[in-house]
Amino acid sequence: MTRDEASARAATLNGEHPQRDEFHWGVRQDERGEWSVARAHIPKRTTRDQLTPSTEAKQPRPPPDLHPGDLPGGLPPYAAGGA
Repeated sequence: MTRDEASARAATLNGEHPQRDEFHWGVRQDERGEWSVARAHIPKRTTRDQLTPSTEAKQPRPPPDLHPGDLPGGLPPYAAGGA
């Protein structure tokens, strides 16, 4: 089958096949260079009536800092001590 023949067949299937609302046909070329018609499933669309109210995602609070970067008085840890 040539690419043009496969494209024509896919167009016919997309326009006339009884399951055209569930599938889409396209063309594909295999590793040998042969063209064929491939069928792909079309996922059903969700309508507004089928949606449920979403809940707000609760983000965990960051844990308290057990090792503050500054010592009392605004000095960094490496500046303390040392004679």
